[in-house]
Amino acid sequence: RREPKMMVDSRPYIHTEKTEEPENPKAGAVSAFLLGLLILLVFIGLVTFGMLYAFDIVDEGWYDDSDVPFAQNVNTAAMMGTLQDLFNIAQQYNGSRAVKLGYNASLEYVKGRLEGYYTDITVQPFEIKENTDIEESKFSQTAPEEITYTYNTDFISILNQGSGDVTGPVFFIGKPCDATNWQGFPVGHVAFALWTGECRFRDIYGNAQTNGAIGALIATDDPSSAPVSTGLRAPGTIPGFSLSGSLGSLFQSELEAGTILTVSLYSKVETSVTTTSNLIACTDKGLPDSTIIIGSHLDSVPAGPGINDNGSGSAVNLEIAIEWALQDIQNNGQVNRVCFAWWAAEEMGLLGSTFFVNDLVANKRIGNIALNINMDMVGSPNAFLGIYNGSEAEIGIRPQSETITHLFINYFNGKGLPYAYTSFDGRSDYGPFIANGVPAGGLFTGAEEIKNTAERTEFGGMANAAYDPCYHQYCDTVNNIDQQVLLDMARSCATVAYKLATQENLRTFLIDDDNRKAEIKPVVRSVQDHRLAEDGYRHIVHSRSHSETAKSLDKTFKDL
Repeated sequence: RREPKMMVDSRPYIHTEKTEEPENPKAGAVSAFLLGLLILLVFIGLVTFGMLYAFDIVDEGWYDDSDVPFAQNVNTAAMMGTLQDLFNIAQQYNGSRAVKLGYNASLEYVKGRLEGYYTDITVQPFEIKENTDIEESKFSQTAPEEITYTYNTDFISILNQGSGDVTGPVFFIGKPCDATNWQGFPVGHVAFALWTGECRFRDIYGNAQTNGAIGALIATDDPSSAPVSTGLRAPGTIPGFSLSGSLGSLFQSELEAGTILTVSLYSKVETSVTTTSNLIACTDKGLPDSTIIIGSHLDSVPAGPGINDNGSGSAVNLEIAIEWALQDIQNNGQVNRVCFAWWAAEEMGLLGSTFFVNDLVANKRIGNIALNINMDMVGSPNAFLGIYNGSEAEIGIRPQSETITHLFINYFNGKGLPYAYTSFDGRSDYGPFIANGVPAGGLFTGAEEIKNTAERTEFGGMANAAYDPCYHQYCDTVNNIDQQVLLDMARSCATVAYKLATQENLRTFLIDDDNRKAEIKPVVRSVQDHRLAEDGYRHIVHSRSHSETAKSLDKTFKDL
């Protein structure tokens, strides 16, 4: 199952005759001297490091440069095979694995892969109420001049928007995330705002809807960006469009110059109820009151196949789950129960993970969940290597979340991999867990944000380019994956999951101060301006080798 194809060297064999050289009488003595010097230097290095470790100046995780044996079996070929299969599924459903498109087929695919290894598999259905466009939306400027804008190029509908045929003047909201800035908003106007990552698209739309806007226009603050595919958690009541960065920049400059822009928005939707499902597979053994949930969302946006977002996290999750079974971890050291989860409708507002957590809360089983590990976008082609910053967690789960963070850090340090903290703001599927007192951690390698020069130095790739230039677009295919990044993230997650699953007294371990010691490592810049999905719920041509950069869970729920 795991053997990659042999690579054959097709280069012609070149034979060269060995030329005899005269012996150098001093060569033996010089070689002996150099060998002795090398041995002495190695000895001094080992003694010095041993003393540092003995005095607790460095900790064990820092120099541990080996994967746990289980993690070594996690491999790129298997994960890329899964991603190709998910892409093929998308191609059968209008190029997408979104709910109502290829999601159900994706779930059946993963379920089929698991059935040979797990007996405790649950498909957890739930209903989603949503608005769906039944006609293509229309958008135009009516004054001071008439301009008709093109769908997909200049704008796209915000998923779950409301119906409307409205015309009115545009009002620019400078800081749309702050509700106080909407005080005095002129009712009957069309709200226009730039999204800068300080809140969610749905938050801006919600503020516009609440304050009497007849329509909402939202663009990113990047003039080069395409209209962002994004959605609302609940059905809206007014038209809402996502604009291209260039059109947004043009609107901003004209409005700030005093130009009165009048625009027309048309949308027609119908409200429906859709049933979708989460998929959860659990080990038969392990303490049920110390369950570890390893999760990833399986759906994509309607605009693309979602291979990095989030086929990557789902493929990693599946590979770890299969290797967990193949290596029979539950009978070889596992102490705590482990459940692998694939969430539905993350792109619609964390709906799958929220339903799962709410069900546990309602049935008083949330206390059985010890922690959650989340993987969302872990193969970005122009990646930074992001670890969720547990120190940003609420005080009640901060120590535990910090411990999870430090386990990841120890792995990265041991491998000589650079890393950066990424915001612990609950915008991916770990959000419902931390909101209900469950500590969490995880990985993320970047979305549509722009990599700066300092990050280029740290992680390689291209500066002034998006971490994932195909984020939420049709081009998010198997060619949009950095395979070495994917492998590094997968093995780090496998290692951390293994250490937590085999840990006695897990909850005590998570709050032990000794497990959150500072590592001996240069301070790494925290990505403070990191913006997850533009809908607010999570979150280039590949031209480099990341390895080179590195140099520089109705049966399941009864026990929960």
